[in-house]
Amino acid sequence: MRSLAAGAQRPCAPSSRLPAPRAPRRACAAFASASASSSAATGGVPDAKVVVIGGTGRVGSATASALLQQFPNLEVTLASRSDASYAAAVARRPNLRKAAFKAVDITDAASVKVGRGEEGR
Repeated sequence: MRSLAAGAQRPCAPSSRLPAPRAPRRACAAFASASASSSAATGGVPDAKVVVIGGTGRVGSATASALLQQFPNLEVTLASRSDASYAAAVARRPNLRKAAFKAVDITDAASVKVGRGEEGR
């Protein structure tokens, strides 16, 4: 094995200059860009339906709440396993009363189809 001269850099030494991390992609990028337009302020997503799987949890309820605030005419359904979690989500975020609730178990394909409104398909 060769030795390196004093002060010489190893050819494969890890660099202290790591690339900057990328900004995370946002799940609601389309909605975020639409909120800048004037139509978004008046609920610019007509007749749209959104099912938020896990919609009664912290992240899901925050997402559903933000969607309802930005787009008042959006039809939002919160999908979760229990009615109790829906009641807790509404207690945390009262505007979720506008959202429908469907009991859905994501480990059961038939349950997910019912939650998405695909009962007979």
